[in-house]
Amino acid sequence: MAIALMLNSFIFADEAEKTTVPPAAQMSINGNVADLDTQETLAGVLITIEGTNRKTHTDLDGNFSFKGLSAGNYELHISYISYKETEVKNIKITNTNKKLDLKLKSE
Repeated sequence: MAIALMLNSFIFADEAEKTTVPPAAQMSINGNVADLDTQETLAGVLITIEGTNRKTHTDLDGNFSFKGLSAGNYELHISYISYKETEVKNIKITNTNKKLDLKLKSE
């Protein structure tokens, strides 16, 4: 009887490990940047998360990604030569990834 109780304890402990919540910092902001008028994607656009040292550039297809983010509100600063600098405020991440399609206006 004692052995059966011990086995049940191990089974319940194993089940508890399987249902643990993953770390909160696994969310992301990703998207694409294109020209507002031509809709052509823009490579090399600098995107910074305000208030942090996190920054990235868009790839050859205009895509970008920030991974490993925690839940919260974010603000992006976007800059590119001969385009107006843009800020995207109040990007709220709760428990899902955020996808953004951004358009820049040429100067």
